[in-house]
Amino acid sequence: VFAAAIDALGTENGFDFIIRSITDTAKVHKRRGISKQNFVDLRSVVVEVVSEVSRLDDEGKQAWNDLFDTIYHVIFNVLDEAKKIHKK
Repeated sequence: VFAAAIDALGTENGFDFIIRSITDTAKVHKRRGISKQNFVDLRSVVVEVVSEVSRLDDEGKQAWNDLFDTIYHVIFNVLDEAKKIHKK
């Protein structure tokens, strides 16, 4: 997903492709029972590991957190929508 998203940057309909890819990923993870907390836990591990391996400064760490904020906004909307549908 990440490689395809990077390739789509700056292309026609690239943004739509990226959102669709993240949405599809969220749907698959929802079916597998992955919760918001699981995503939050993953985020902290990834940011920690990338920070250590890449020796990121505060700006670099913030960039990674901003990336996760954006991706998780889409994913959490899908998870929340699925909850609404199952409550009906």
